[in-house]
Amino acid sequence: MKQRVLIVLFTALVFGAGFGAHMWLADDTVPPPPAAIGSEFAHGPGTPAAASAADPKNAKRASREQPLDRTKLFNEIQRYSSQIKSYRASLDRLDANFDLALTPLLDATQRGRYATLQKRWADRRAKGEAAIAAETAPLSDEQIFRLQQRPLFGVLSSVSVTMRFDQLKKELKLAPDQEAKVRELLTERRAKFLALIDDTPPPTITLSQIALAAEKIGVEAAPPR
Repeated sequence: MKQRVLIVLFTALVFGAGFGAHMWLADDTVPPPPAAIGSEFAHGPGTPAAASAADPKNAKRASREQPLDRTKLFNEIQRYSSQIKSYRASLDRLDANFDLALTPLLDATQRGRYATLQKRWADRRAKGEAAIAAETAPLSDEQIFRLQQRPLFGVLSSVSVTMRFDQLKKELKLAPDQEAKVRELLTERRAKFLALIDDTPPPTITLSQIALAAEKIGVEAAPPR
């Protein structure tokens, strides 16, 4: 029952975050979070939750009048640095263990397809990281917001077994006898991911991507004491 509630919650939050990202880019504002429980998932920079809930027009004005607090964000990244690293390492282990379990189920042709798929994912991540690294000026509020929201789509991919299963089925051309086994592996991974989420304090998830570009926020690290 607990897992079902978490799955529904995360799915709703991620779709809400996606819609928020669209609205942010289109009109400089983000709609209010679906509930207070979504405080882990930061919405638009400088958008007070109370104002958003009370009056979207007030939220729109507030987002323009109150710029992103970059110092606060940078300090949060520093504060949660060890937790962010632990979370990212745990995700890497989940993926590695999944790959180890999946590979024996595939034939030689499918393994080649899976290697191609993994390279595509890796290239996409590398391209995004390279684009950020190439920036010579501090990141804009919109860029920072995108990096805060990006991990939420990874959450959706992890809790939605059907989404990832459908992709693997299509890309690998799974045979009927393989489908049940692959779905079982994905279900097991989801359970482990939800356990990780339970042990991950906020705002670790939404900081996990922007932390990689902390030096691009435009705030200098305080000198060591």
